[in-house]
Amino acid sequence: MQFKQINKKNQAEIENLSIKDEQEGFLESVKQCLLDASKNPEWVCAGIYEQDTPIGFAMYGMISLTTPKNQVWIDRFMIDKNFQGKGYGKKAFQELIHIVKEAYHKDKIYLSVYENNKAAIHMYKSLGFRFNGELDFNGEKVMELSM
Repeated sequence: MQFKQINKKNQAEIENLSIKDEQEGFLESVKQCLLDASKNPEWVCAGIYEQDTPIGFAMYGMISLTTPKNQVWIDRFMIDKNFQGKGYGKKAFQELIHIVKEAYHKDKIYLSVYENNKAAIHMYKSLGFRFNGELDFNGEKVMELSM
């Protein structure tokens, strides 16, 4: 599994990734995520690949404009609907945690999740994330991973 920078060569194939209908509302489209990231240079976007096949998308970064804490966030993560349920999500998220640790050297990683996104919550908890009692600006529950 590899995380690749998104560029003109692979942008269209990454933008074509999608989630299941019942997951709508949990995450913006990849196209919208890339647009959001283009307005904020703190965000890093990556395509997730299994060999040469795009299977997912991730967006992460250190937030300094919206919070004084300089927190590192995994803000967006998705596995394409055609690759869900095959173990790719957990494997990719474990690799993403490693990438974020190496890039930022912080003692915590944050993410937020809607309360009804049970599958994501289960995976995040299995990887060591815990709710910290906070809500983000969208009303999502904040989870953190202590290193």
